[in-house]
Amino acid sequence: MKNPLEKPILQSQSASRQVDEDNKIEKIKLKLEQFKEKLNIFNEKDKKRIEEALDLMLEIHINQKDRLDGMPYIGHPLEIADDVISKFNVKDKDLIIAALLHDSVEDQSLILSQRHLSKHFPEEPWNKLSDSNADIEKKYSIELREISLLEISEKFGLKVRNTVNSLSNPDFAKLIEDLKFKGVEKTKYDLYKEHIERAVIDPDVCVIKYADFARNAFKIDSLDEGEKKDHLRKKYGPVIQDVFLPLFKKIDETHPLYSKRKEIIKELEEYYEKYY
Repeated sequence: MKNPLEKPILQSQSASRQVDEDNKIEKIKLKLEQFKEKLNIFNEKDKKRIEEALDLMLEIHINQKDRLDGMPYIGHPLEIADDVISKFNVKDKDLIIAALLHDSVEDQSLILSQRHLSKHFPEEPWNKLSDSNADIEKKYSIELREISLLEISEKFGLKVRNTVNSLSNPDFAKLIEDLKFKGVEKTKYDLYKEHIERAVIDPDVCVIKYADFARNAFKIDSLDEGEKKDHLRKKYGPVIQDVFLPLFKKIDETHPLYSKRKEIIKELEEYYEKYY
């Protein structure tokens, strides 16, 4: 016999989730409004495309775990896209879209894949994919990533797709296992630095990667001494010293961040000396 309480429980869970989502949106409401105001510099067509990316970002990240500072996760991609416009004065709509979606494939490939497959194969129950999540994400991580990138390409074009792909961290745990099998020992910190080195070769990717890096690396000043702070030193310190400082000291006039290079170098050197 069907449990008579099943429907009310499901309704209660749904209502609770909606309240939680509304609360998260409320927490970033001011940032959201300010960001939307800045989109008025774009023509109507480009503005609409960016707003579509914003809606997608909010949808796929809304239930992601809050960041360590207590900010809803949806606030992070919003900050990065805002920095690309305001701090770095970049007005390329594709880069704003990629900034909004920079964590989408890395963190929410299951949801993006489900969206894509549901559109193209509506007769299949793809909505059940999310019920299994962890096992599916681990077993089919490569396939889910590729399907997610197809969804982004289809919706926002090849440039956004390629930029998001370059921004997405690889599966470091799997890479470490593969390298061990080949007799090569590398840490997650080594692989993270190598990923950044490859990514920032593309100037467009560099804009978003640096904006994301700065937002993460410069929060070290708010942490007490301990394991977390030591972890960030090991993760971000070598990237500052070996990747970003050399990069910004030699970029040419065609680079999107050329006009900001002195400001960025000063910022990196001051933070490195004080906290790393």
